[in-house]
Parts: sequence; structure tokens; C-alpha cells
Amino acid sequence: MPPAAPDFSGSTTSTTDTTRDIGEQLALADRGCDVVSTGKTTDDSELPGSIERTVHEVRRRGVKALANPFEPTDAMGRDLADEVTEESRPRQ
Repeated sequence: MPPAAPDFSGSTTSTTDTTRDIGEQLALADRGCDVVSTGKTTDDSELPGSIERTVHEVRRRGVKALANPFEPTDAMGRDLADEVTEESRPRQ
């Protein structure tokens, strides 16, 4: 019998560039993990996929999701990513 899939309930993940390949975020959401979707594409008007679409698909799985638009290469974006990551770390 294969081992049970891990339960990530109560955890949060923050990932960048989540607009084109959302499989990882959906897999984590299926295991109870909340998701912060970050990237620069906020709607589907020019390219398929957006942080809003990722959030919609994650929420359909019954967990919390937040769209966080920013360019991860600018200083403010890096600072925000660091802050979100720090906030989501388990407390010891």
C-alpha cells in the first residue's frame, strides 16, 4: 500500500510566476495548503493564464488563495516575496 499523501492543512505557500503552470499550486491545494499566487499577469486578455485564474482554480479546491500582482525582479517585489515567505513559515 503506498504511503498516504501529506496533509498541508494550515500551511501557506507563496510561489512566483504561477500563471502558466499551475499544477504545483493545485496539487498543494488538493492537500489543504493555502496559496499566494504571485506574478505580473493579472488577466487573460493578452496571454492565457493569470494570477486571478490560478486563485479561482485554487479556491475551487476549498482552500484560501490570494492574488499578489508584482514583478518579482524589482526590489519591492523581492521584499514582498521575502515577507510573505517569512510569514508563512511554521512557528517554533
